[in-house]
Amino acid sequence: MWLRVKRHQILLSILFLALISGTTVISIYAEEEYTRSFAVTITTEKSFLGIFTWTENQEKTVTATVSDESYRYWRSERQHRWARWHTSWWDYSYDYSWLVKTGAEHSTMKNIVTQLKAFNLNDEDYVNAVLQIVYQFTYDAGQPPKLAIETIVDGTADCDGFSVFVATLLRASGYQIVLIWYRAEEHMVAGVHLDARPKNTEGGDVYYFEYKGARYYICEATGQTGERPWRVGELSEDYRGHSAYIIPV
Repeated sequence: MWLRVKRHQILLSILFLALISGTTVISIYAEEEYTRSFAVTITTEKSFLGIFTWTENQEKTVTATVSDESYRYWRSERQHRWARWHTSWWDYSYDYSWLVKTGAEHSTMKNIVTQLKAFNLNDEDYVNAVLQIVYQFTYDAGQPPKLAIETIVDGTADCDGFSVFVATLLRASGYQIVLIWYRAEEHMVAGVHLDARPKNTEGGDVYYFEYKGARYYICEATGQTGERPWRVGELSEDYRGHSAYIIPV
């Protein structure tokens, strides 16, 4: 009887300590988070008596926060998924689509959307604001495809990681999007369907791909070094006229 009681007491003690320890670890773990802020320039049109008009630039800030727990969990999920062998275009298509769809449901991305929509931008300016955000990350060639929240925490990605980020944020915003893969050139961009043709591209040229009867305007997510971010509809000369795979999302 004593042995049983003693064993019972020991088990209870171990369980109690485990609960205390577990609660403490969970509490500390949940408090760890990553926060990154992005500067976004908004151009608004002003007028005086409807006669004189001019534009003004306003500097806005968008903040993104990712908990360490969420970051580690989803990074592990992504690593596990991409560890399998990709033998065909369909394998890549399926997993890239998963990155965007999964990322768009994350609370961090939805929170960014809420902040952006508060600026009351038209569609073209909204997409360009997203491109301003991705421009503030650091390009690092050779990194594996990753979820948007990973890019927020890491601060770096390859062209496909940047494209996934843009596509994720635009999907979370309610836009129809695709990923556009220049496989031969090992480059990727995002594409977004807009009701109106973009008007603010440099030189007036606009680039897009058609997919299932809809135009998807190019969103070049890899920033121009030392220059302004790309705008929706613009594309580097390196890829103009080249064929590409369309990855539906």
